[in-house]
Amino acid sequence: MLSFEGFEFDSDLFELRREGEVIPIEPQVHDVLAYLLAHRDRVVTKEELLDHIWGDRFVSESALTSRIKAVRRAIGDDGTTQRLIRTVHGRGYRFVASVADGLPVPTEQQPEAIAADPPWAPVLTEALAAASSRRWEEALERFEQLPIDELEGPELESWAEAAWWTTRIDEVVRIRHSAYRRYLHRGQPLDAARVAVELAEDHFHRGAKAVDSGWMGRAGRLLADHRDSIEYLWYQRGRCVRLLERDHDYDAALIFAETVLAGAVSKGDLDLQALALQDKGRALVGLGEVSEGMGLIDEAMVTAVADDLDQRTVGRLYCNMMSTCVKLTDFSRAAQWTEETATWSENHPASTFPGVCRVHRAALLRRRGVLADAVVEAERCTVMTNFREVASAAWYELGETHLRLGDLERAEQAFVRAHGLGLDPQPGFAQLRHTRGDPLAALVMLRGALAAAMGGPLERARYLPALTEAAVDAGELGVATDAAAELARLAEMGAPAMRATAHHASAVAALGAGNATLARDEFQAATRIFGELGLPYEASLARLGVAEACRAMDDCAGDELERVAATSALQEMGARPIGLAASWLDVSPST
Repeated sequence: MLSFEGFEFDSDLFELRREGEVIPIEPQVHDVLAYLLAHRDRVVTKEELLDHIWGDRFVSESALTSRIKAVRRAIGDDGTTQRLIRTVHGRGYRFVASVADGLPVPTEQQPEAIAADPPWAPVLTEALAAASSRRWEEALERFEQLPIDELEGPELESWAEAAWWTTRIDEVVRIRHSAYRRYLHRGQPLDAARVAVELAEDHFHRGAKAVDSGWMGRAGRLLADHRDSIEYLWYQRGRCVRLLERDHDYDAALIFAETVLAGAVSKGDLDLQALALQDKGRALVGLGEVSEGMGLIDEAMVTAVADDLDQRTVGRLYCNMMSTCVKLTDFSRAAQWTEETATWSENHPASTFPGVCRVHRAALLRRRGVLADAVVEAERCTVMTNFREVASAAWYELGETHLRLGDLERAEQAFVRAHGLGLDPQPGFAQLRHTRGDPLAALVMLRGALAAAMGGPLERARYLPALTEAAVDAGELGVATDAAAELARLAEMGAPAMRATAHHASAVAALGAGNATLARDEFQAATRIFGELGLPYEASLARLGVAEACRAMDDCAGDELERVAATSALQEMGARPIGLAASWLDVSPST
């Protein structure tokens, strides 16, 4: 017999009673409550409950969610206050009320030694309720009134979650340190390892590689004897992410992703399934299997829309999708998911995920020719210095946009800030030097960036267009021809925008070699595709190229027609051409 909050739970008689009156509950609801009570010293994972209640039968998490709601309803609890059963987001549930063996002692007979709730208990209840409802600012305000040393691990994790969503990364780390120590003190290595993995991720995104490595090592040791646990699979997923995003070892990442995916499926963890499926897709894209990889990434995105996933999982899925689309220059797919991202981001206006998504949207706005809005969107993210990868990407994007606006001074300042935060400012900084009339310096920079490229074919494709232009302007026609040919090969696996860029590069190389007819045809192909994709800036530069080719062919009418059209479009955007095209704009139409 167990008693709590005036209730009696008799597992032998399969009864839940209050003041002697039996409260009818379904058998599965009884089993869920019995299991939570039996393991009230720790967080019970969703996978553990699914396995205990349903065994080998496959059911969705929604079935478990409905049983948790029924338990809470039966014992006078709910998902907002969570007085008795607390949700640990993305992990599971814990029974947190005080439980005694035997019948409850009548109030008038209770000994004075029984401690009352601490005076801050109502504040904790309010904090947890706000966190459960994702009112993060309110939750954080309440948590900060609480004594950190008096809270249990799940309560500290909720505090850290509220701090994370409001970008208080220093506070996140401080609170998670406390949660980690509390779990170790309680003899809960799996929970401690889970928090260690989260601390590693915090430092990974701050660019603190050594600290990240240290926490991952600590998690690995804690999990050495628990390789069949869901916590070990999440740890393995963390290793996969580092192979993808830091080491660019796509072969190894693919093996990790497939292993984690199989384990997540077997344990029924929908969040981990979606992330591992997307990781597999990202690894395939990195290996050049773009069609198959993007198919898996799209499938993972469906779960973000259709399934009840943790909000941090949804954020990861959106941001990884957008990042891959931008790398592929797959702006059609990016635009579709941007609409979904915009709705989600508005519900989390201060978090790091919308910060990353805003950087991606800034890039899309720039490519769409809406340069002033692109500046505003990028500037909103430059202040997120606690998340170095967000701030550095925002400064780089700001540099690209100012470069196209013709504000070379601000462009240089932005590229330098990005570089100071650890991001390679190429190819933008090299294009800046080329635009200022120094193609040789640009060529040296781009050759260096290309030699150091570790991100596979997609990263090489970023540098080749600018390299082709700088090489032509520096008189290195062989280098230009080779770069354009490599880009043409890589474009076969990319999206239409990459193919248009390859046409443009081939045209530049042909024009430099004196083949004006081929250059005109290639520039026209680029103009057509860029126009169809709604990329007016790139289309305008390609039109200037057509004008240059016509000029070389003594086609005065064609030269004037294309040059006037390109100039008018650039003026409408408030833009200036960059790189080799900067010299084309100042040429008067041939007569």
